[in-house]
Amino acid sequence: MAMDAAYVNMDDGVVEAILRSLRKGILTRDVYTQLKQTSNISEFKLVLEDTDYGNAVFDNQNKDQSTNDFEVGLLRRAMKEKLANELKMMASQAVYPLNEFITRMMHGYQIDNVVFLIEGLKSGRNTAELMNAVDPLGYFPELKYVQPLEGDDYAGLY
Repeated sequence: MAMDAAYVNMDDGVVEAILRSLRKGILTRDVYTQLKQTSNISEFKLVLEDTDYGNAVFDNQNKDQSTNDFEVGLLRRAMKEKLANELKMMASQAVYPLNEFITRMMHGYQIDNVVFLIEGLKSGRNTAELMNAVDPLGYFPELKYVQPLEGDDYAGLY
């Protein structure tokens, strides 16, 4: 009975600590209000740089782009990549059943990516272009093996 306290958080203590630190990084109402009130992209970047998202978003931005040239799609993708990396890190630190839950949470995004690739290949788009457009939350290494088929037998891809 005296040793029970030593094993309380043995399995998921690291993940709990990571999750608590991520919770602190969620945008607060004040920061969100400041973001809504910005009048140009420079002010938006200035407000966002002080958050956990600032480094993740602006480090991935193309260095050739000027400070006033920033795409919403890049912002969305960078934020999703940050979330995907954090979820992968938590899944790698967790033990069963938590790691299984996190993995299964990603399955919906993975299915969406496979369907997106197949539909893109059906319409004749380039595989490399499609791979750059997949959702980072649903990326998995085997995704690159989805290849276009000769003819019209797309049922085999599914």
